[in-house]
Amino acid sequence: MITNIRKAVSTIAQEISKTNCSQSLAWITAWKKVKHNQFITLAGTTFDNRQKAIAVLHNYKREEVKITLVRESNNEFDCNAIKVYAKTPDNKIFDIGYIPKEIAKIYARILDKKIEVTYKFDSVIGGYESKNYGVVIKLGIAA
Repeated sequence: MITNIRKAVSTIAQEISKTNCSQSLAWITAWKKVKHNQFITLAGTTFDNRQKAIAVLHNYKREEVKITLVRESNNEFDCNAIKVYAKTPDNKIFDIGYIPKEIAKIYARILDKKIEVTYKFDSVIGGYESKNYGVVIKLGIAA
């Protein structure tokens, strides 16, 4: 467990330090990211038929929807892409979007190193007054 966390912190710190950030600040930021789960709004939710899929998810309770993260290292737009699928209690599977690019840049390296991450469906947002639907998930490093 501790090894998983240390590997994750090291991986995140290395990625952060590439952005002209000092090593010490990169490590502090990395520890904060690992210590606290992040609530993330997915990207790409308005493409393809994702709005219809997300509208379906709106009918389920948070704990009923299970998500899966899939690395797409061969994605033509982003080699760090991480696609998110949702599964309903009646075994319907929907493509609901992607982890946002800046976050995927870090988590792609973590997933590639086989460091265990935690993820959970949180909520559907929007969908009122002709607003598009969005999806929020909880993402973190397994302790």
